[in-house]
Amino acid sequence: MKNIALVVYDDGRPLGGAARKAVCDGKIDDLLPLWLEGGVNCMFPIEIGTWGADPVKYRKQYGQDLLLMGGFDKHILAKGKREIETLGERCQSQAPEEAPRRC
Repeated sequence: MKNIALVVYDDGRPLGGAARKAVCDGKIDDLLPLWLEGGVNCMFPIEIGTWGADPVKYRKQYGQDLLLMGGFDKHILAKGKREIETLGERCQSQAPEEAPRRC
């Protein structure tokens, strides 16, 4: 079993409901539905390179109810400009059309 650290913050900002953040390291796929059910709606960081997390899959599965922070492979930063741009394009293609909610 992989270690998973979870810290939940409730900053109480008015976003149509408070953003409750989970600082989560590890593979969180099985935990996401439980956290959402419990009112935790913002996950950080979404670690692609280390744990194989997939924010695109999460967005398709949970829609705008799930707020995401992170979601890029930090290992790409060492590879070069083109790889960074490609990653940025992938992330932007999944951004919501409307103004994003702050997490």
